[in-house]
Amino acid sequence: MFIKNDKTSRVLRMNERLKMGEYLRKQEIKKEFDIPSKTFDRDIKFLREFYFETDEKIVYDKTLNAYYLLSEPKRFTKKEVYALCKILIESRAFNHYEFNALIDKLLRQCNIKESKEVSKLIGNQRLHYIELKHGKDLINRIWEIATSVRNQNLISFEYQRQDGTEKKTSR
Repeated sequence: MFIKNDKTSRVLRMNERLKMGEYLRKQEIKKEFDIPSKTFDRDIKFLREFYFETDEKIVYDKTLNAYYLLSEPKRFTKKEVYALCKILIESRAFNHYEFNALIDKLLRQCNIKESKEVSKLIGNQRLHYIELKHGKDLINRIWEIATSVRNQNLISFEYQRQDGTEKKTSR
């Protein structure tokens, strides 16, 4: 349960917002948490000290009248997420479950606003995604093949050709 005047909860929520790419405006935070200006200033000072030895820092933007987290990009940009989503959509390699799980994880790589923007761009294609006929889970199989190749294990495949002939191959 969140207690508005609890310092730990307040600072953690402020930090989470910064991590999500949101801006912190002093007046909005003061009103939301019902705190005085000095408390807000102490919280920002605490967060700045927290990020001091990392590759991130809290910056104040005078034009926006807000604080934000400046960091080396550790998340994908909305353009990168969109490009990866398009590759997944066009490949049609995964069944519906794996496809949607991957898309959801990709969308969480950018901030909420950008995620919604990308979702709108791929919405119709995602809704009408057509998986290949096999319908099998592939992620685990792909991983097993990759680790077998790395470990130089013998791999054999059994498959059925379109003409109905069954084949077996070892590599």
